[in-house]
Amino acid sequence: MCKILLFISLLTVGFAWGTEPGMPKEIPFTQQIGQYSWTDTYHWMTTIPGETPAPALIDYINEENAYSRNWLKDHDKLRAVLLAEFKKNEPKSFYSDLGIQVQGHYEYRISKNNNIIRINPLTKKSTVFFSAKKFFADAGTEEKIINNFRISPDHKYAVVFADEDDQTGYYLYDSTADSIRKIPTADEPDEFACEWTSDSSGFLFAMNSRTTTLSELFFQGVGSKKGPVSLIRLTDVRDEIELSVSTDQKYLFVAVLSYAHRDVYTLPADAPFSPLVPLIEAKHLRFTFADHDENGFIIQTNLGPDYYDLYTKKSPMLDAPLTKMVKGSIAADIETFDVYKDFYITIRKNAAGLQDLEIYNKSFKFMKRFSFDDGYYYLTVQGHRGLSTGHDKAVIIKNSVLVPEEVLSFDLLGGLKASTTIKGNSNFTKNYIAKRIEFKSYDGTLVPLTLIYKKGLDLSVPHKVHYSAYGCYGSLYDLNYAHGHAVYNAVSLMDRGLIVAIAHVRGGGDKGLHWFLEGRYQNRMNTLNDFIAGAEFMIEKGITRKRAIGISSYSAGGFIIGNVITKRPDLWGAAINYMGFTDYIGTMLNDEINGTSKEWNLVGDPRDPETFKWMLPMSPQDNLRPTDYPPVYTWSARDDSEVLFHEGVKFTAKLRKTRTNQETTLLTVIPEGKGDHGGSTKEYLNDVAQSMTFILEHLKLN
Repeated sequence: MCKILLFISLLTVGFAWGTEPGMPKEIPFTQQIGQYSWTDTYHWMTTIPGETPAPALIDYINEENAYSRNWLKDHDKLRAVLLAEFKKNEPKSFYSDLGIQVQGHYEYRISKNNNIIRINPLTKKSTVFFSAKKFFADAGTEEKIINNFRISPDHKYAVVFADEDDQTGYYLYDSTADSIRKIPTADEPDEFACEWTSDSSGFLFAMNSRTTTLSELFFQGVGSKKGPVSLIRLTDVRDEIELSVSTDQKYLFVAVLSYAHRDVYTLPADAPFSPLVPLIEAKHLRFTFADHDENGFIIQTNLGPDYYDLYTKKSPMLDAPLTKMVKGSIAADIETFDVYKDFYITIRKNAAGLQDLEIYNKSFKFMKRFSFDDGYYYLTVQGHRGLSTGHDKAVIIKNSVLVPEEVLSFDLLGGLKASTTIKGNSNFTKNYIAKRIEFKSYDGTLVPLTLIYKKGLDLSVPHKVHYSAYGCYGSLYDLNYAHGHAVYNAVSLMDRGLIVAIAHVRGGGDKGLHWFLEGRYQNRMNTLNDFIAGAEFMIEKGITRKRAIGISSYSAGGFIIGNVITKRPDLWGAAINYMGFTDYIGTMLNDEINGTSKEWNLVGDPRDPETFKWMLPMSPQDNLRPTDYPPVYTWSARDDSEVLFHEGVKFTAKLRKTRTNQETTLLTVIPEGKGDHGGSTKEYLNDVAQSMTFILEHLKLN
């Protein structure tokens, strides 16, 4: 602990020199992979969480941080103005992530001070069901102690998941005795996965590791003083376990999943020791979701094609006949489905890659479709858990590039209504435009592109552009992610005449399941080609020009930024790589790094020589070469367990060595937190202001 504190204190020392940092030492490290030899001269920088960085690495990071501070000090006026604008325009989220759970006639949710409160929806009266402050010493602070919870059907117990340093783990709370005990587990759980039996006699929980420890499913009885009983242990380190309960609470679903499959098994909710029954035949590249109500089992899956259909079956047995109820297609994929008392609701992709809401009656007859005009948005059905079959209202959250958060509700009597919208949204829609167009990638695939700009901007002449993408995990580009594309930050760019552009590249989920598969594994090159083709399209159409494009992304999107600055350095005026994944080969070779084994089915396992052969041309770190690079600002965070801080450090060191011009190269290593400064919004917004200062100053020069 003392060594870590020393490292943090060193990072905060105010070095005064303004010259570029000296080049760190190079120590050749070579690994043989079949007939191939892979060399990494900065391999010595690799630091697994819990390890103390080498003194030479600490010295190098201190130099880089000092150099970045000095560069930013010279541009502090613009940074301060941007930060003030961000704070002024920042809307306050009021609905997302409430984590509401319904049991019988009560709702439960986590309060701001980490308690679990029980609400009577009829009387609106709320009481404290579980007092976090009583059982966790740090509760009541700004830290999120209680990460998740599950209430037993008889309302007597709660499984509480604490996520705070040495308190992390599953806890069983008994409300009748007002007592709590920690469930003993061999390892510390990484995430919450838990469901109760219908008779409240106990609960199932999963232990999923982000390293090479095999995932395991356990049962814990409420009356047992012994530890949990193991039900199943997986055999593949790439797989993990997900748990859910059916809407009518009659069945538990156990999903065994990776980035190559999602196989769903079921068992009665009152018989946790029953054999697991597969709902459909397990198969590579099949992804299955399920629920149960009076129609039997409702199953969303891709039985062959790269898109989803919706099926029913009366019995859970594998040989029970499947009946197709709602047909999907490449152009109209079924993204999600939810079960209610009088209807089913689906979120479905349309031909433009945007989302429609579709309502079906309980006979699966189509009733109504709702479409939206926004240039880019995403919909999520609010996560109310444990809904009784009497629940008849759906709550949908809509986030768009111009309306940060809007709450919609649907029932058969009133239809779709806008319940609540964040104050100030009218200013965004009144003054700015979001436009959805498409461009052709190199293989002829049409890729969506969202352009956001201030009304009155003349698109017939070139403008500076802030351009971004994500393209991984089948996820949509996160509009709540503040690094330049949350609307309250983007307006500062648009007010200065910039166009904000988002390419919805393959690897993401923008056009359904096939869009993810076409950017997964060996197809990852499509993600890069789509991004470059989008920039060339904007240049060809006169929207912008070379070197007037500032690019940015975050986390897995660092794969894009780290690659395209080498593949097409002539296009970009500046680049931001925020906590980006760039050490493609080095990380995937090291199964001690958190998450590596889980991602082998997504990006490839380079320990296999044939896989290594096609992965190497897509490795940002390994493909840096002598050329004239654009200005690049890289961010890392010392406590980031998902993209380890040394990735950005290694990338910056090699970039400094290989670039043949004198453009600005900055690195900031945040001393604590996973890029969010331990939850400090003020510090995080300052990071965004610094990044946008870097973009604006360099686009001005170009």
